[in-house]
Amino acid sequence: MLDTEDYFAQQNDGTIWYFGESSKQLENGDIGGVEGSFLSSVDGAKPGILMKAAPKVGDVYRQEFALGVAEDAAEVLSTTGTESVPGASCNGTCLVTHDFSPLEPDANEQKFYAPGIGDILEIDVAAGGIRLELVSVTH
Repeated sequence: MLDTEDYFAQQNDGTIWYFGESSKQLENGDIGGVEGSFLSSVDGAKPGILMKAAPKVGDVYRQEFALGVAEDAAEVLSTTGTESVPGASCNGTCLVTHDFSPLEPDANEQKFYAPGIGDILEIDVAAGGIRLELVSVTH
């Protein structure tokens, strides 16, 4: 099981910055590791961008930037995607990204973000299409 605490900030233009995460791998209730943890400005780590304010197809950006520790990146595949899950749907309005990491060359995820909601679907392509779906939203 994985437990994370993430640190975000939104810029005035809408860009969402990612300043780090405390990541704990739990094994039988005990912390088994903290791989992937980083904090911007500690040991050379820098903030990444979780989502651009005005993404364009083909944009590639670093989400995490701690060399050798956390190097996730994303590429914008579409700004007009369509997807439906139990908790939300977007018809021609989803932002679709391909998420990858040079630290995990086999990692291959697609994520769908709905306007006003955020991440509604993650598909782990490398793991045979395993889907993590948003099941509800409370406003």
